[in-house]
Amino acid sequence: MSLLLAIALSTAASPVKLDQTGLDALTDACRAPRDMLKYNGGKQVELRAPSDMKFEMIDCVLTRLHSSAIPIELSFIGNAQVSEKR
Repeated sequence: MSLLLAIALSTAASPVKLDQTGLDALTDACRAPRDMLKYNGGKQVELRAPSDMKFEMIDCVLTRLHSSAIPIELSFIGNAQVSEKR
């Protein structure tokens, strides 16, 4: 399942180049795995957080994305398992 969010970013704190290298630097700063953010071209960035990742690490990445002041379309790829009980 994915959820597409258009995020309008208006305040600049630390510039991030919108390419895979810039996203890798952002995840490195949060000590997050580089494959957590994937640049899909244009303004599209995909976020895939491992199911065992600590919320603080995800928060760090999202906070840095927000403060980067680059307009992006961010896709969250869900990793929760659906119970078969109904």
